[in-house]
Amino acid sequence: MGYDKYVRETELDRTEDVDVRRLDGLLDSIVPAERRVFLKTDTQGYDMHVVRGAKGCLDRVLGMQIELPVREVYEGAGNYLESLAELTEMGFDPTAFFPVQRDRTLRVINIDAVMIRRDEAERLRATGGIAGRP
Repeated sequence: MGYDKYVRETELDRTEDVDVRRLDGLLDSIVPAERRVFLKTDTQGYDMHVVRGAKGCLDRVLGMQIELPVREVYEGAGNYLESLAELTEMGFDPTAFFPVQRDRTLRVINIDAVMIRRDEAERLRATGGIAGRP
């Protein structure tokens, strides 16, 4: 299971050109500048590219759900350990991990990682946290 398997099992039907824009150049036109957001990515191996393209507005991202490969599915997508290290360096901490896909032996192929801004987590802790949590 992985990139080579998907290439063998996938038949290209057509290609389409699409505009690719950085989120940090787009966010203000979608969401008012005073609003903060939760970012959800599922971009077929480009998830970390999306986050990197949001560096100029990551201060407005309170949390995110991002799909990360545990096993190589998309060529050049990196792996979950590298991505988690980079996200941590950007100031996000994990709150949950969910398997998205498993192979026939139940090994995880990719996960959704839910992350929270570290400074937001500290603000929550200082103000009493989330009800019912230590």
